[in-house]
Amino acid sequence: MHLSPRGGAHALARSIALSLAAGWGTQSVAQTTEMACAAIQDDAQRLRCYDQRFRPAAAPTPGPAPPTPLLQPAEVRDSPPTSLARRLTYLERQWQLGEAASEQVLRVLPYKPLYFFPISVTDATNPLPSSPAAGRSVAGTGLNLQPTEAVFQISFKTKLWHRVLDTPMHLWAGYTQKSYWQIFNSDASRPFRETVYEPEIMLTLPTEIQWGGLQVRMLGLAINHQSNGRPLPQSRSWNRVMGLVGLEYGPWSVMARPWWRLPEDGGGDNPDIANFAGRMDVSLLRDLGQRQTFGFTLRHSLRSGAQSHGSGQVEYSWPLYGDLRGRVHLFSGYGENLIDYNLRQTRLSFGVSLGQ
Repeated sequence: MHLSPRGGAHALARSIALSLAAGWGTQSVAQTTEMACAAIQDDAQRLRCYDQRFRPAAAPTPGPAPPTPLLQPAEVRDSPPTSLARRLTYLERQWQLGEAASEQVLRVLPYKPLYFFPISVTDATNPLPSSPAAGRSVAGTGLNLQPTEAVFQISFKTKLWHRVLDTPMHLWAGYTQKSYWQIFNSDASRPFRETVYEPEIMLTLPTEIQWGGLQVRMLGLAINHQSNGRPLPQSRSWNRVMGLVGLEYGPWSVMARPWWRLPEDGGGDNPDIANFAGRMDVSLLRDLGQRQTFGFTLRHSLRSGAQSHGSGQVEYSWPLYGDLRGRVHLFSGYGENLIDYNLRQTRLSFGVSLGQ
């Protein structure tokens, strides 16, 4: 029996109606449509019915990818990789501990702060620097000094040996130079009043010792030399063996350095320097967030009575531009530098620093 196109349409409608009457709730829409298409006798119309009902929709032709914006939101642009999301502590950065560990050697790295203070004011100048050693005291009218000067410091270190003798220890060399410049003293031709040279060799051992919230991150031993390179009577120098203990407690990084002065014939240029510049110092540094840091250093002779002397320094730094930071120091006590080791003074300094 042949059905005309019109008859095919009638058959389709009749099939759908019968399906609904048989119970719409017991069949899915897909099943009903399949039965309706199967009821069509004309081959072309039946194929067209199946195509319309069951052919998957063609995927849209992909267009060109939208351009990447040149400026991304700060939270996306400045987000560190997941592995670097935690900010390294000061000790980790300084001594390559934990995640900051590196096998590179002979690479120049920052050490102590690199800064320039165009304004540094003291409440006590030292026109007649003196020492108990013979020929080490300035006589006569003394030096022409002004209380306001510039101070700058450069400091760097490098790792000489990674895993010394296949142990966890590392060998470092460091150098620090700090200069006091009478830049406003035109009457004296703006001289450099004092420069302290400080080379040292350090052997460090990373540790993971913990007591409650206190962590011992590193131990070490150093041989330290300080001198001002001046002729008599202003020559000053000493050599020390130092212990290094690096600790962390919450947001605080702590470095404790007890030392022993190596003996010299006749006591050297300044035989009593340890009673003023001290036998130990402790430095504490706190990261305040937003790249701001606050720290203080305490130093003492570890003696009582007439030999009890010490000093304290407070420092604060904040970001200015890139790695350039604002910096302020307040020092009070003895041993601010070698020529002034036995002078008590208070010094306030303002300026900028790079890095830490």
